[in-house]
Amino acid sequence: MEFDSIHGRWPHVGRHDAGSLTLGGQRIPLMAEQRIEDLPLNGIDMLIDATGVFKSAAKIAPYYAAGVQKVVVSAPVKDGDALNIVYGINHHLYTGQRLVTAASCTTNCLAPMVKVIHEALTIRHGAITTIHDVTNTQTIVDRPAKDMRRARSALLNLIPTSTGSATAITLIYPDLKGRLNGHAVRVPLLNASLTDAVFEVETPTTAEAVNALFRAYAKAERVTMDVGFYCMANAAGRRAGTLLSGVSYQWGGPAPLSRHRRPDGGGKRSRRPPPAADRGGAVADD
Repeated sequence: MEFDSIHGRWPHVGRHDAGSLTLGGQRIPLMAEQRIEDLPLNGIDMLIDATGVFKSAAKIAPYYAAGVQKVVVSAPVKDGDALNIVYGINHHLYTGQRLVTAASCTTNCLAPMVKVIHEALTIRHGAITTIHDVTNTQTIVDRPAKDMRRARSALLNLIPTSTGSATAITLIYPDLKGRLNGHAVRVPLLNASLTDAVFEVETPTTAEAVNALFRAYAKAERVTMDVGFYCMANAAGRRAGTLLSGVSYQWGGPAPLSRHRRPDGGGKRSRRPPPAADRGGAVADD
């Protein structure tokens, strides 16, 4: 825990023995079991499941059978009574549900764009491309695999694959079911994510009007996300365009990436430097 390839060195010193980990003077029991039923869960009020294995209501049910009152899952749960929360988008729906998640990284990247566009202009159709970091489901060097794309080295290739973000966003906006589609491109990076979304909307609009919507939203919600919009005319009028959004995992929030484009080819790109802080620990974006 002290050393991390992305976040650097953690400044807090930890100690461990055969059955526990001590951090900041707090002793944390350690155990290793494959089955939830084998864990000593008596007296646990709230449990955080960060295994990435138990991602359905049925698989999480043994926690409740053991007496756990609430479960927070680090990955989206797409069935049962789970509430998948993207803070700032639908957190107001939390009323004490027993099962909650923080959705997925790409859903957190996409949801602010969908919220602003859909609530103001109504999304008719949309296509999403996420530029995603490598994950440990990929391979370091070429090897045989059922999926020939993932058989290629993650260090050298841009690898197209599937993404569940277009489906996951419908858990937050059910009326968008069947209107969105998407795919991912895995790139040789370990940190940050970028989502490009193309929307056809019901209400005719302009690039200036859409950017104004995002500025108003960012100011009202005090978020640090800049989104650029490119509006292009088509046979139905000014109803189609593309949006770009970024999330930085290292700095703990949406990346300060902005990209503004106009139909005449003008525009600007800017990147604000990361906050001046100790790079050894996790830093929250302001």
